[in-house]
Formats: sequence, structure tokens, C-alpha cells
Amino acid sequence: ADPYRYVRAFDCDLFLSTVAEDVAQALTSGVAAATIFGTAWSDREPSELRIAFDGDGVVFSDQAERVFQDSGLDAFTASEAASADEPLEGGPFKSFLAGLQALQREFPLDGCPIRTALVTARGAPAHERVIKTLRAWDIRLDECLFLGGRDKTEFLKAFAADVFFDDKAGICEQARGHITAGHVPQGIPHAGDSPAGRRCSRSGCGLNSRSSAPARYAQICRFIETLSLSRYKRSHTTASFESP
Repeated sequence: ADPYRYVRAFDCDLFLSTVAEDVAQALTSGVAAATIFGTAWSDREPSELRIAFDGDGVVFSDQAERVFQDSGLDAFTASEAASADEPLEGGPFKSFLAGLQALQREFPLDGCPIRTALVTARGAPAHERVIKTLRAWDIRLDECLFLGGRDKTEFLKAFAADVFFDDKAGICEQARGHITAGHVPQGIPHAGDSPAGRRCSRSGCGLNSRSSAPARYAQICRFIETLSLSRYKRSHTTASFESP
């Protein structure tokens, strides 16, 4: 059976798979989802779990990205400057990021084991709308990196991201040699551009939003362990799906 059909029944916040078609269906169902690009095993034992997100098409909708694609950088910059006080619409990972924010608030400020970062190609003055949008949503990220079109890989390495979500398959390919990347085929068409989906067996997994804070943190750790990113040894509750 197709695993994405059960994400709502399990009350999942996040669906990860190696099959691009399942990911696209999960996104259509309104669940944050990504096609996983694998990476080599890491021996490091992190004291924190670090998750990085792209902005447009991931945390935010692709409304601004469409202006850039249709009319170019100058039009995009002018449009974002004119709309600086108008919050962006939410993207497929808004709810997941909000859930992480709620989970972070369960821990002391100086003892939270989760760090988040926004890593976006936006630069000034387009950054202003992003900052005001996050304030309007009451979402705080630990770090916001506005790169102005610079290559994201080195910044992701410097942040020591455990996993990074981006809607550009090419960026995920560049980053996958250093971290696990999740391709989010949302918005401007991405049909068939995820080689991971064509190579790998059909599988998927989901995070349940009803767990307590410690159990939910353990779920996330379990995902990272499953992706060969860490060796957390914690009790966990996780919903997983696999079909032959």
C-alpha cells in the first residue's frame, strides 16, 4: 500500500521517503514531506540536533519565488521591498517548524537540545519581509542566514546541520556529500527531478504530533539515527511505514 495515505491517520507532522512520488502525494495531503538524499555515516556524537530550512517554497510559500522566476531578480527585489510589511503565506514546512518551536519551549533556554536555522538565498532588502513574517507568526529560529545567492553548502557545514530541507534538487545534491538533505518538491513544478526517488526502494516514515515533549524529541532523534546521522540511545515512539 502507498504509505502516504496513512500520514493523516497517524497525525504526522513530517513525512520522509526515498520515493519522490510518495513525497509529492504527502505534500498534496497537506503534510510537510521531503525526499531524502542520503549521506555517509557520521561518527560525531552531537549534543544538539540541528535542523536547517530553506525559505521560499519550504517554510514560506513560493509566491515570491514565482516573481523571481517570471520576472528576474530586480523585479523580485522591488516586489519584496514593496511588500515588506505584508507577511508571506506559509509553505509546506511552516507547521513542522512551528511544532519544533513549541517543542523548544519545553526546554530551558540554556538547555535546549534542538537548534534551527533558516538558510536562504535572499539578501537585503528582501530579508526584511522574512523577518517580519516570522515575527507575525511568533516563530523564532536560532539562526537566520541571508546569503544573497551564495552557495549554501559551506554555511550548512559551518552550522553543522544534521538535516537540511530545500525545494531545489540541485542544492540538495550539492549538500548531500556533507549532510543529509531533504528535497521538498513544492510549488514551481519539480516533477521527476529527484534522483533519489528513482534509485531507492519504496519506504517512508512519519512523526506523531500527539506525543509528549520528551517522546517527541526522541522521535526526531530516531529519525536522525535512521538516516545514519547520529547514535542517540533514547526511548522513542515512532510511526513508520514500509511497503514491499
